[in-house]
Amino acid sequence: ADPDEPIYITGGYNELDDTVSMDRISLLGSRGTITGHVNGIVGNSTTDLNDVLVQFYSGDRLVDSARTDSHGDYEAQLPTGDYTVKFSRGNYECEPISITVTEGTHVAPSVSMTMTVDNSFLGFDIAHFMTILGGIVCAVLIVMSVAFQIRRIKHNKSGKDWILDDMDDGEEEE
Repeated sequence: ADPDEPIYITGGYNELDDTVSMDRISLLGSRGTITGHVNGIVGNSTTDLNDVLVQFYSGDRLVDSARTDSHGDYEAQLPTGDYTVKFSRGNYECEPISITVTEGTHVAPSVSMTMTVDNSFLGFDIAHFMTILGGIVCAVLIVMSVAFQIRRIKHNKSGKDWILDDMDDGEEEE
């Protein structure tokens, strides 16, 4: 037999004339096919969502993964068992789903992922950012007001006192 050719072992017993090292044996149990579709929801609009990472977990162990194509479709061949399927792409999110794969079955879970809005700016949530921005605007206005008032201060004739706006309403500046 060709040493690069895989040897498939199924149920039953077959005599082999060749010695096979264990590092070349890959045992494949019963498998099932998983195909699905992912939609993206933005506001009231729904569209096929491409490039979504679809991950299949058995417990905490990642068993396989796939990506959606340009039509939002994905496919994977998995050993029989129970899986948690997680979907991820940028600002889209959805809850993980649970599936059971049995021998020869075709499981077709489809999901819709909702776009989330990142409510932060420069590391602050919007409410705190607006509070900080408001404080900065107030500080700038106070500094500008003080600068404007300083320009209006006049030195009186004695040269000792500083008087703020010592002009009468009808009097004009000289």
